[in-house]
Amino acid sequence: DEEKEKLQVQESCGHYKMSLDNRNILPLDELLRKYPNLRSLNLSQNKLTDVRGFVDQGSKQQLILESLDLADNEVTDLAPLRACSAYLQCLHLDGNGIESLRSMFCTEPGSVTTYPRLRVLTACNNGLHEIDVLLNNASSVKRVEHLKFYRNQLTHIPEGAFDSLEFLRSIDLGRNMLRHVPDEAFAQNKLLQSLVLYENDIADMPKNLNNALL
Repeated sequence: DEEKEKLQVQESCGHYKMSLDNRNILPLDELLRKYPNLRSLNLSQNKLTDVRGFVDQGSKQQLILESLDLADNEVTDLAPLRACSAYLQCLHLDGNGIESLRSMFCTEPGSVTTYPRLRVLTACNNGLHEIDVLLNNASSVKRVEHLKFYRNQLTHIPEGAFDSLEFLRSIDLGRNMLRHVPDEAFAQNKLLQSLVLYENDIADMPKNLNNALL
């Protein structure tokens, strides 16, 4: 009980929620071994560079993490997150050194990891040059509702890029390096309620937006 209090662990119905933001933490695989029913884990502001502990523990038992916050660390390799893909619903990657999401999805040619329950993905304030790997494999995140890519280095949005994300409700692309957004980029996103494009170099807004955005 004293250790749980020190680690800010909350228990409900046998499931754990843990917040370890801005702390010196135990090795990741040891944490996951101690709390196998961990549903929510906040590891923000810990100067983490390596999250291979997810793979190490995931190879021994299936991880049931639903919410993971890795904001404001120094993570660049997202491959270990594939060990959490089955149950993950909310993933926060803001403020790291991430240049690509490719390792989060692609293991080898022709093999793509799916995140069937993912609803929220935020990766603001990184060095992302493109999100094509996410959009080209949209079926792997088909339940996603909220995307935030504010303050990156995105330069283009492909035509029909978000067509397969039928549940998309909000997307933040503010403060990037976009010059043009295709007219049909969001035409199929009938549930879209929030589109943020400020602080780009876009001359004209896309034409075919749903009524909620007009």
